[in-house]
Amino acid sequence: MGLVSGQLKKSGFEAACRSAFSISISAQPDKDAIGVELTLRELQSRTAPAGYEQYSLIFQGPLQPALPQAIYRFSHECLGEMDLFMVPIGSNAQGIQYEVCVLRLTENG
Repeated sequence: MGLVSGQLKKSGFEAACRSAFSISISAQPDKDAIGVELTLRELQSRTAPAGYEQYSLIFQGPLQPALPQAIYRFSHECLGEMDLFMVPIGSNAQGIQYEVCVLRLTENG
């Protein structure tokens, strides 16, 4: 099993709930990247076929900058770096919510 698959274990994200993840974005190719901090607010389990685990990660980010759906490089102090596809799903007074969906083959599958 590769490093990325191991990083995507549901148990790792459960332990990281309520902690900060950072991503770097660049508004223009010739500009320096800026860091954006997102907080993992919730992990929602989903029904998955045998041998797989499936879940959604709900992140809270600031109102600005609003991030479009895209693949972002996430960085976390315990989980390391990983590229994840993230989509905006709503907003409130605290900021914008984003979702990352994961379906991964487990070691037993």
